[in-house]
Amino acid sequence: MKKLHLCNILVALLIFSATHIFAQDYDLQFRVDRDDDVAAGFYDVTIQLAASSANFKMGSANLVFDFNTAALSAPSTIGPGPDSLQIQTIHNFSNGGKYQKIRLTSPASGRLSLNIELNTPGSGDTLLQAYTDVATVRFTIVNASETADLAWRTSSPNATIVFDDTESSMVASDELNGPATLANLRVFLEGPYVSGGDSMTTSLLQNSAIPLSHPYGGAPWNYAGTDTVKAVPDSIVDWLLVELRSNQTTVSAQRTAFLKRDGSIVDLNGTSPVTFNVADGFYYVVIYHRNHLAIMTADSISLADTVSASGQYNFTDAQAKAFGASPMKVAADGNFALKTGDADGDGQIQNDDKNTNWTNQVGQSGYRDADFNMNNQVQNDDKNTYWTGNVGNGTQVPDVATKMAPGGKGASGGGNAVVAGVGNGSGTDQVVKSNNSKNRKKAKVKSGRKLRDFPKKKKEVEDQ
Repeated sequence: MKKLHLCNILVALLIFSATHIFAQDYDLQFRVDRDDDVAAGFYDVTIQLAASSANFKMGSANLVFDFNTAALSAPSTIGPGPDSLQIQTIHNFSNGGKYQKIRLTSPASGRLSLNIELNTPGSGDTLLQAYTDVATVRFTIVNASETADLAWRTSSPNATIVFDDTESSMVASDELNGPATLANLRVFLEGPYVSGGDSMTTSLLQNSAIPLSHPYGGAPWNYAGTDTVKAVPDSIVDWLLVELRSNQTTVSAQRTAFLKRDGSIVDLNGTSPVTFNVADGFYYVVIYHRNHLAIMTADSISLADTVSASGQYNFTDAQAKAFGASPMKVAADGNFALKTGDADGDGQIQNDDKNTNWTNQVGQSGYRDADFNMNNQVQNDDKNTYWTGNVGNGTQVPDVATKMAPGGKGASGGGNAVVAGVGNGSGTDQVVKSNNSKNRKKAKVKSGRKLRDFPKKKKEVEDQ
């Protein structure tokens, strides 16, 4: 992902006039939700928008992108005019009608524009620094052997344009990303797990205890992202921190996500897999929770830009899915879960977790580190059953040797990522073939990946 260079900004300033003030305030990306990979099948793409700085209020916008007409056909027209096209899903982006109805138009063949119009200047909504779903566009696949070639328009004519809240200044994008890489994961936490129910309790959500901002900014996690939601989605157990490693000790990207009661790890919209802006390839995936021991995939797994139910990496069905010796707790029903009792999050369940955290919090309610069963109360059961049952255990995740750049923007410093299966021979799943950047130009030769291959974004921005 490239940032805008000063020369690009100066060119755009000259084109639009000196009265326009440029600021890099938003990020754009695609998330591929469906790829039937057959002619006449569907290809669904969700457009996501995020603020790259705090307190940015967005005005009107035209989000313009190109696609390959040999691969995809444009959505069908629905009126009122011949250029108003079908959008499969409109997400709750307008936030109470601050923006007029979102329209999809086609300014040229192989080009689409998502038009968002602010009702009244100065009344725009504050854009979150987490990627927010704006609209989902459904294409029909013409030829599955062709590449989709989705790319944001950064040059005239019909360049992507976004105005600030006052509608007086045009703002520039900090990042115009291609498709998101998704991580389709499933885990259980021992504390809230209901044995035999194949699910977890959501007591913290029911008691409105889950915060709107993630809890991983302090030690020992020190996650730099500012991930925030306006409301916690339904069926959420708690926040998680998800980390990608290029090898067992080198961190490539981090971002927070939500854990649903069925064990699915989802993006901040509460539904889609977790998104990372990293290249397709093989990664070790680490899952952190604030009072459970972290786990890591036993082997590197293949990440791609679409997922399927069969491609979900499920930690819950085998101890061998996680790295190390007995890294998870086995429940009475045979499922596996992260071990609880690590109140200070240091990767060890020790006397300090009881003597300091539990002792100081017993009798309290709410979002507490010593609430090991996560029932919204710190009680004797948290110590006598959960802490006592795990004391002396530690995480099996290897220490970090190198921490690279965040690698995207799941909120701020996070990203968007897809787990399609287990790699490098865990013994329980088959390796899913990689789709790394070196293979993208040869997509026509390989079956099953054609419409998931995208070019890198254009280097320069020249607005009309």
